[in-house]
Amino acid sequence: MKERVNLPIAFSVVLTLLVLLSACGSPRSTPTPTAPPLSAVEGEQWAVYNSDGIKVLIVINEPGPITSTATPPPGFEPPKHPFLTGSALDPSEEDELRKLLDQSTSFADYLARLYDAGYVLVKEN
Repeated sequence: MKERVNLPIAFSVVLTLLVLLSACGSPRSTPTPTAPPLSAVEGEQWAVYNSDGIKVLIVINEPGPITSTATPPPGFEPPKHPFLTGSALDPSEEDELRKLLDQSTSFADYLARLYDAGYVLVKEN
């Protein structure tokens, strides 16, 4: 005689397993990209991720210092940038991030250049 399977319980178990598996994404999964704004609001903070999902930069739309991952010499005061405050988080990306910044004319332009270069932008506030 065939054993009967309780379908509601079996369905419940399978559904629970699927939910658990979908919640177990990689800790470095790339966030959902946000298109850069056409204009930016002062004080906005954006996180910038590379294609591997690693956060490589934090930028704020206000004039201020740009900090590097490199240790500055004693007593060094970073100069203020005219349109953003930034903190680089990954030394392997700093050169490319700086090149894009040097080509930019505004905060919104920088975000657009980052986006066009394949970086993922996530607004943090």
